Amino acid sequence: MSDTTTIPVTVSADTVRIVNNDGTARRLAVALRSLKSAILKLSPKKILILADWLVKWAVFLERESNFNPSRLKRYKQREIVLVDFGFNVDGEFGGRHYAVVLEKNNNPASSVILVAPITSYDPAKGSHPSSIDLGVGAINDYAKGASIVVNQIRAISKMRIEKPLTSNEPRLYMDCQKFQELCEKIKQRINFS
Repeated sequence: MSDTTTIPVTVSADTVRIVNNDGTARRLAVALRSLKSAILKLSPKKILILADWLVKWAVFLERESNFNPSRLKRYKQREIVLVDFGFNVDGEFGGRHYAVVLEKNNNPASSVILVAPITSYDPAKGSHPSSIDLGVGAINDYAKGASIVVNQIRAISKMRIEKPLTSNEPRLYMDCQKFQELCEKIKQRINFS
């Protein structure tokens, strides 16, 4: 006998009906009502951003069971990748941003990888003092400045990486000296002594 049960679902704008006998339908309906209530209290801009993220998240959920990270290229330390960090809570980093790979020898079969996100800044205002400034034009000759957000380092699923996905795509690497500066800044933030 299978451990999984197929649950038929009917979805409309206001209702979700799941046919089963274990209370899953009730729990999901309560959760979706609560989510809808919270979303409707947000600004219109935030609602659109969240709606776009929910669609993307649904795609991730569908891909998850068949995702094979070993089909992706092998990511190297200092490599810059484009990531969708998603819609997150409060001050957590979110949205589509470049990030630098921190791991030295990430296992190609591992579905996760450790990265530090990169954000843009207005050159007239300068980068945040706690970040690592990569300078103006550092990412694909972008007219704004780019800096690494040191306090937002995190492990991400490789499904979140949008590019590069293959070894044939152009690669971008962080300058060695700047990477050493980043490593020192991380050591200062996470002082284990």
